[in-house]
Amino acid sequence: MQRAALLLVCCACLGAQPAAIEGVVVNRTTGEPMAGVHVRFVALSPAAEGQPYGAISNRTGHFSISSLPAGTYAAEALRRGFFYMPPKGEGAVPRVSLKAGQQRMDYKIEMAQAATISGRVIDDDGHPVQTNL
Repeated sequence: MQRAALLLVCCACLGAQPAAIEGVVVNRTTGEPMAGVHVRFVALSPAAEGQPYGAISNRTGHFSISSLPAGTYAAEALRRGFFYMPPKGEGAVPRVSLKAGQQRMDYKIEMAQAATISGRVIDDDGHPVQTNL
């Protein structure tokens, strides 16, 4: 009877252990680490749906988030002038599943620089083209 109670207490403690995730954010083109990226993991499990957990990457691109409840999360990364490039085959919003007590240390986030095109449209004589939008 005592062994069964002890086993039950140990299992309950293991289930309550938080998970953690850490990794690095890099520029996809250059491979250089990126500082100032807001990394978020948003809970998808019914009990905590929408609950965000986040960190800002440091100058070496490193981020670390601890005390995450076990569950599945949507990964996001935000920085002005860049957008998150999810790993191939993971869809537009990658999902990360963490078990109780799991310590994931190798999560890599790649960011691509956003681009804009500016200029003007001219006709054959070099005059601006008028548009009717």
